[in-house]
Amino acid sequence: MLTFSLNSLPSVVMTGKTRANAGWGHAGRTLEVNLLFILHSGDCTVYMLGSAFSLQKGDVMIVPKGTFYRPYSEEGYEFTFFHFTGDFSESESAVPVKINRELLFYGKLSEADRVLPLDYRVPLGDKAGAVDRIISELMPLDFFLENSAKAVLYLRFAEILLHASEAYSIKAARGEKYPPALDKILSVVRADYKAPFSLDSVCARAGVSKQYAARLFRRYLHTTVGGYVTDLKMRHAVYLLRHTNQNESEVASYLGYSSVSYFSQAFKSYYGLSPTRYLWGKEKT
Repeated sequence: MLTFSLNSLPSVVMTGKTRANAGWGHAGRTLEVNLLFILHSGDCTVYMLGSAFSLQKGDVMIVPKGTFYRPYSEEGYEFTFFHFTGDFSESESAVPVKINRELLFYGKLSEADRVLPLDYRVPLGDKAGAVDRIISELMPLDFFLENSAKAVLYLRFAEILLHASEAYSIKAARGEKYPPALDKILSVVRADYKAPFSLDSVCARAGVSKQYAARLFRRYLHTTVGGYVTDLKMRHAVYLLRHTNQNESEVASYLGYSSVSYFSQAFKSYYGLSPTRYLWGKEKT
């Protein structure tokens, strides 16, 4: 799994729409920029990182810069490609943590919210139509003459990345089925996440070992048990600070923190500012 930051717009170095004949392929290459291509028809298999990625119509393929890849198509395919700048990172936490909607508390957007979760292969699904419309609007532009056209290209390409990220996140949220042991752990955590966190206690109540719990969370939620609990606590904290009259000390106590300073440190690590600064900002809005 991958993450890509949109703190700044990626520059598109080259783009185009083309067709490959049946039996087309090459011996493999490594690019100095990132490659993203979208399959409009036909089929394609990309051999990369020891895996074979089979692509169909409506699939996006991402090849990070410096990655050796080799494509091949049995029947030929039509595709649009983009060579672009920016840095991808491999991540075990690319899929947003799944949280019970009854316990979801929306708060301040953080730096992490501008980091897009993606994968090497992303089926666009319902987002395919929106991406096709963007591509059809872009193709008539002459990007080699007008700087304004290049700016449009960069913005619209960022939209394509956003659509791909949303499609990936939706698929991950809909398609994930948890084993009974993980459901049991989540039930224990959600019922009592406001208490001081103890991994030993959580695992004992769920009837699983700490090692097994760690494997389950890493595989299905791409985080740790403690990280999941912190996510719940922090989202609840910002809800309380925003919508109630509870002060920092009261929120810290309610969420099971042993001291205000410990809560403040955790809050700042999660949101990038202290509860006091957050409250100050809330009063100004």
